Amino acid sequence: MRPNSMARLLTPEHSISLQNSIGSDIIMQLDDVIATTSPDLARMKEAMGRSVRWLDRCIKAHKYPERQNLFCIIQGGLDLDLRRECTTEMVARDTPGIAIGGLSGGEAKDEYCKVVDTCTGLLPEKKPRYVMGVVRITQSPGPRTQAHISRDTPRIWWSP
Repeated sequence: MRPNSMARLLTPEHSISLQNSIGSDIIMQLDDVIATTSPDLARMKEAMGRSVRWLDRCIKAHKYPERQNLFCIIQGGLDLDLRRECTTEMVARDTPGIAIGGLSGGEAKDEYCKVVDTCTGLLPEKKPRYVMGVVRITQSPGPRTQAHISRDTPRIWWSP
């Protein structure tokens, strides 16, 4: 924390209120994300359960569901059983879209592919899907390069 700054508590309700106030077309639930490389299974379970509970609070706090689409965020680290459990819980809440979160935290490519495959196999066919933070730039910027933003990519590239 910077000197002379005040700590602020971000709750699921406040997160949704902020997103409602700026009029975002897509808003994201507040979730509890940990590094996918963490070996702490108890902490992974805690983060997953908290994310599910926080989604319920986000849904209740959401003022404009008719014009703003709330996406849930699936958590569970690299544990495929936790991912299945979280996916089942999130799908049951019937949000307009679904995100797969908690990736690009240093895990091997084959590990995050397993997570994405496991989760997408359980998702409804006709809902938007968003895999968060897994984009990597594989070519130099050029006329066909799309905009990419990722936690592991400290710059943004785009086409004119």
